[in-house]
Formats: sequence, structure tokens, C-alpha cells
Amino acid sequence: MRLLLILTLATVMAYSTPGCSFAQPADAQDTLARSVPDLSGTWRLTGTLVAASTRLRLKQDGNGLSGILTFHDRCSDLSSQPLIFEEPLEGRLDGNQVTLTGVDVRIVRGETCRDTRVSLDSFLGLVAPDGKSISGEQRSEEGRTKAWKFAR
Repeated sequence: MRLLLILTLATVMAYSTPGCSFAQPADAQDTLARSVPDLSGTWRLTGTLVAASTRLRLKQDGNGLSGILTFHDRCSDLSSQPLIFEEPLEGRLDGNQVTLTGVDVRIVRGETCRDTRVSLDSFLGLVAPDGKSISGEQRSEEGRTKAWKFAR
């Protein structure tokens, strides 16, 4: 029994000691690190949210996500130039599940009109197995929901 305990402890120590011949190979460690998709970069909307010009710029730090959703809209009377909005987002990546929540909405170009309504959004979605798209459901502060899909 004592010999079995000593062998077990030696094996555990060997697997957890860098440079030991029993330690996990570097290529296995690299594979494990690559299993978390890197979502950093610019994504374009391909679904039915606001407009084809909608962009999502994401920055990933481990499982933490931050970004800016940029979209265009017009007043209903079409008399003004298109408005450009930015919505900073914060969220997480857990496995292939993405959660993003709006923290602010601001107009970066144009003037509001009486029918301009903006609200913070939350997004819950899944990263595709190939890592080239994220799709799911958007929920506004008012509780309205829409399907969405962003692609690289």
C-alpha cells in the first residue's frame, strides 16, 4: 500500500513538473490553449437586426469580452442623414457560448429625431464549430427579441 502511494505521488509530481519527461508535451498544451476560440476582431451582421452595415468589434482577454456594436438608423420621415450609433458591450465566452450586454448607447453622427429610440441590448449566442460565425438571440431593454448572426 505504501509503495502504491509513493508511486502515485511520484507520477502526479512528474506530470505537473515542467521539463520532466512525464510532463504534458508542449504541443498538447498548445492544442488545449487553441480550444478556446479567439473572437477578437471585426464581425459583420448577416441576420435581421438593423442593417447590413452593422459591425461588431470584439476584444477578447481570456474568457472576457468587450467590444463596440456600430449600427445605422434613419428617422422615419427620412429627411435627415442616417444616424450612426455605437453601443459598448461587455461579456464572456464560456465554451462556445457568448454573452454580451450593452453598457451605453451613444450617437456618433447625426442628430436625433422625435422617433429615435435607443435601448441597451443583450446578446446570447453560440460560436459556430469553425469559429467563423456567432449566432443567437438579441433582447432589448423592453424585452423585444430578434435572431442575429455575425460572421467574420
